[in-house]
Amino acid sequence: MIQKFQQIDELLKNARKVLVASHEHPDADAVASMLTIHQVLQKRGIEHILYLPDEPPKNLCSLPGFFNIQTKI
Repeated sequence: MIQKFQQIDELLKNARKVLVASHEHPDADAVASMLTIHQVLQKRGIEHILYLPDEPPKNLCSLPGFFNIQTKI
């Protein structure tokens, strides 16, 4: 398991830009997972885009990073 995380870390170090995407009709779990990844990438200074094909549920708008989610790229 640690080796997988090391591989991901290495890919991220070399990435120019990362697309973080999830499924259609996102639920709270999908949005929260994206926003967690957003926080990690942001802290590491890695440029990224958060993309959902549909609008996220508005009741989640208090989550940090919610308004960074795009529905068009």
